[in-house]
Amino acid sequence: MLVIAGPLAADGTKTLLTAVRRRYLPRSVIALHPLDDDAIEALVPFLTQQTMINNKPTAYVCENYVCKLPTNDPQKLQTLLADSPAPSAGKR
Repeated sequence: MLVIAGPLAADGTKTLLTAVRRRYLPRSVIALHPLDDDAIEALVPFLTQQTMINNKPTAYVCENYVCKLPTNDPQKLQTLLADSPAPSAGKR
């Protein structure tokens, strides 16, 4: 799972989303946490923990119920996504 915490209209959020869209991420869930939307927190309660850091849109890359260190840097996000294991073919 990948969470982007930040307002959708913010340039930093758009930059992080662009970094994510550059990768093929089959079977991945990408959640946008705009921080002013209680409805998404009601649907996915753990998103309350994924917030912006230093008032900047922030990305969280999570696997097996554990999130890696969050980042505001699109290049670091690319590295985190590249380091994540690809899903095995045929595995469900």
